[in-house]
Amino acid sequence: MSRYDRGQTMRIYNCGPTLNDSIHFGCYRIFLMTDFIVKHFRKQGVHVEHGMNIMDIDDHIIEAKTRNPEFSTESLLEEMKKEYAYLSIDYPEKITCTSTHYHEMYPIINQLLASGLAYTGDKGIYLNINRVPDYGKISNLIPERTIAKDQAKDLSKINHYDPSLWKFEENGCFELDYYGRKGRPGWDIQCVSSIINQLKNPVDYHVAGFNERTHYENEEAIYGAYTQFNNSLAKKWVLVKYVLFTEESPYFYMRDYINAGYTKQEIRFIMFNSKFDKEFKLNADYIKACRKNLKQLNEFYSGLSRLKGTAEEQSEMSAQISAIITEAKRKLDEINIPFALAQLFKLIRMIHKDAQSIPSESLREVKSFMEYLDERLLFLYH
Repeated sequence: MSRYDRGQTMRIYNCGPTLNDSIHFGCYRIFLMTDFIVKHFRKQGVHVEHGMNIMDIDDHIIEAKTRNPEFSTESLLEEMKKEYAYLSIDYPEKITCTSTHYHEMYPIINQLLASGLAYTGDKGIYLNINRVPDYGKISNLIPERTIAKDQAKDLSKINHYDPSLWKFEENGCFELDYYGRKGRPGWDIQCVSSIINQLKNPVDYHVAGFNERTHYENEEAIYGAYTQFNNSLAKKWVLVKYVLFTEESPYFYMRDYINAGYTKQEIRFIMFNSKFDKEFKLNADYIKACRKNLKQLNEFYSGLSRLKGTAEEQSEMSAQISAIITEAKRKLDEINIPFALAQLFKLIRMIHKDAQSIPSESLREVKSFMEYLDERLLFLYH
């Protein structure tokens, strides 16, 4: 991660949920990775402004309302807030909901139309990515720059990949008005508008799910077109890969893990135990291993204060311990949490092997390092 001085302001944005159903366990990997970054900087004295958009108007929500007339996005939002509180996730202070902030997207759409970078099709208003230099540069996504064979739901689209800025209404579920055209905003522009209007763009960190490849590419394209390609939406993109559910996965929704008695320490450790840019299978063996490691960490921490160590101030062992901790913190700055945890287990093995020969000052250094980690990961049972 980039270095920020104490008192400096940094801005972070993460893609929020679509409130068409309870939030699944894997989606929280994005929220928890964001929470780690937020906590990491705040513990360093950096002033963090954290924003997120919540989509309470979307195609999937239309489907949910069609299936169940009593469907409520408000109840799902309250459920999410309770899950955030249970997991001790810092709730973003700059929240936008599409239903109350959609009008902030109008100036963006107007400017893109006026510049000729957007166009009106049969079923909506679209950004023309053929006019966006380096589209797909974040993930090396290079769509064909010709009319695609499959224009999806609108044959008037110039390119299949052209993101919707405004979708014209077809079934009357949402009565939002864009200069006389009923409809709703597209997915990608909602995040861009939230960043522009709430975080006063661009942001230092943008956390998103890697699976949604075209989403963050479209965000970057829309923002680039809006600023005449003078700026990028984010200085740093953190693309989080999702959890792979299997037949052995206990549950799908986060609420079910909480109701089943999984502690916040267990859930957070399960998420942080694998590198954010790697997928992991949520099966019985993975959960069992995480619980075993978590128990070992807590038992070691509880017994650490009872170890006396030696009165020797400096030794080869103390220098080695300091070097391991320094490297672990450096990797933590790179958001490589599994490496930092592996270094901690390395320290534990060293101490278990020869606790009596380790200087007491080094034992205090290890204890301090565990607390440093816990301030960011929250894995200790206090």
